[in-house]
Amino acid sequence: MLNPFGEFTPLKKKTDQVEHVPEMSAPGLEEVKSEMMPNPVRQEIIQTTLDEINTEEKIERRRQEEIKKRERIIH
Repeated sequence: MLNPFGEFTPLKKKTDQVEHVPEMSAPGLEEVKSEMMPNPVRQEIIQTTLDEINTEEKIERRRQEEIKKRERIIH
């Protein structure tokens, strides 16, 4: 296998331990991590919006069913 420098390196055995990768640190990294974390308020807003959409769809579906029933009665 070639390493990033184009040099051949033998494949490691499965028994070799993976070397510890240090925690990333950079300016602004904490902000990025916090944005990636689920925000409870954001989650609640999203869920409320989804609930409202589902309710609107149910209301529209019922309205369409009522219209179909009325059309059947008329014809």
